[in-house]
Amino acid sequence: FPKGYFLKPGVGHATDPRYTGPLGIKSEWDRCKQTEELVNSGQVTSFLDAGAGTCTMYGVLVQRNLFHKMTHYMSFGAYDCAMLRQCGERGVVSFQHNWLFPMPLCPSCQFDLVYQVQGVHHTALDNSSNLAHAFDTFAAATKCNGWIFISDTTSEVWVPELERWVAQRGFRIASKCLASQGRPGYLVQKVCSAAAPQPQAGALVPQPAANTAPEHKAPAATPAAAPTVAPQPQAAPAAAAAAAPQADVLREEGGRSFRALARVHRTTVAIELAVRAVGLHNTEFYVQYVHSDPGLSGALWREGCTGILWPATSLHQLPYADASAEVVVLNISAPSVRASLAKLAVEMSRMLVPSGLLVLAGAVPSDVESFPHYPLLQAVPAFSNLLTRTTAAKAPGLPSCGIDCAFPGRLNGAMMRTNDVACGVEFPSSYVALTDPDRKAKILASKDFADGRFRTTFPKGYFL
Repeated sequence: FPKGYFLKPGVGHATDPRYTGPLGIKSEWDRCKQTEELVNSGQVTSFLDAGAGTCTMYGVLVQRNLFHKMTHYMSFGAYDCAMLRQCGERGVVSFQHNWLFPMPLCPSCQFDLVYQVQGVHHTALDNSSNLAHAFDTFAAATKCNGWIFISDTTSEVWVPELERWVAQRGFRIASKCLASQGRPGYLVQKVCSAAAPQPQAGALVPQPAANTAPEHKAPAATPAAAPTVAPQPQAAPAAAAAAAPQADVLREEGGRSFRALARVHRTTVAIELAVRAVGLHNTEFYVQYVHSDPGLSGALWREGCTGILWPATSLHQLPYADASAEVVVLNISAPSVRASLAKLAVEMSRMLVPSGLLVLAGAVPSDVESFPHYPLLQAVPAFSNLLTRTTAAKAPGLPSCGIDCAFPGRLNGAMMRTNDVACGVEFPSSYVALTDPDRKAKILASKDFADGRFRTTFPKGYFL
């Protein structure tokens, strides 16, 4: 398969099993025990992996039986879309963001631990004066009395800056460790006081001079009526007249119908939902929400829904890689969605993997019938609000999107496509879809579904 599609060429990621292999391996986690102690003691139940790469840290938490302790888990940041696709292959959603800019989070959406390893050297080497901006971004996403862990090389540059920043902010260095030769680790506690107010999540921290990133401010919106979230079985023709109103299958039946259809699917992006998708949470999907209303985002966060805040006018330009989500739930009754439905159809097609599923929440039959069915999307028999992405490696009738999605620039806060024309993500001919019988069997043979997904990633050579 072409290097660069699922692996970053030229920097060792194509051959190092840490990045694509079946085991979660993180030396910083093993040698700096303080962070795991915080999780085991219950002091950390929400986790932000900053600069997650191919999401190896997620695998560590899953395989050490720690992920279930998390109420919120989020990851972001990679060299390119290839790494973000590997996160999806491993069973978790990750998005692109530059930590020199505020995180796309609601003001009250914060974490107990922000974890960054092997990434700050890029900022240190580019322009060490920007390190304080990165640290402020981490602090803004951290709860009061929460922790920030940083470990990397070039410590002669970033450690003095970190120590200076900690003193200025009134925080404290809780502990130090040595992850490996030349790679120290610092655990910083965010101490909050009235005398030293700290940046909040989503607030603008001081910006680098070359800030060209879009500012993530969303206008307040009145939440739409709670949509029906689940894929809806169609009523049999003979019984249609007497059929009761369609129920939320995921909520009332524990997700059995949808999970039977999506046996091995996990990564889910839910867009503009006004309610928590209970059934998805109960059936081992990893769900990341997208909202344009900070109030709604914060309300659902308090219910255990991890998600990002994104401008209503840019929902068709989300920070996810091509082919990195297996399920997308789109609330088409939301005004922000209806305003750009045609563009959103392109975006949903771009994000879905082969065999991926698009759930049109809040849909009525006329909505489904009028939804732009690009050649990439096909109706699913027996469901009235469900489409699936074809498993074809090349989308029929569509131009290729190219091997990689674009990064507008190193200082841009997000990765977005700028084209509004439908294109097909062309997979390598050797790609093994989730619905491949061999891959599916290996996933379901695992006692733990999340672990099974992590171990059975593409390329096939890494299957156990």
